Amino acid sequence: MQTAPAPVLVTWAPAVLVIDSLGEIFPMLGVNTNDTDEMTSAMRLVCSKPAIAGACVITVDHLPKSADARSTGYA
Repeated sequence: MQTAPAPVLVTWAPAVLVIDSLGEIFPMLGVNTNDTDEMTSAMRLVCSKPAIAGACVITVDHLPKSADARSTGYA
């Protein structure tokens, strides 16, 4: 899926874009993080335009704060 980059990305022309944290973005998009198809679509939505504009896109996802949740991998 190729789309034109957002105008602000072309104007700023960042070499690197860090998205911190994916855990904040996905709920805003209403993404079910347990659904691999939804996650794939969301990652494309979030990362493709900056990448098309030439930026190296680095995404950050943090471990849950709770030790119990961290052991399972779920927030």
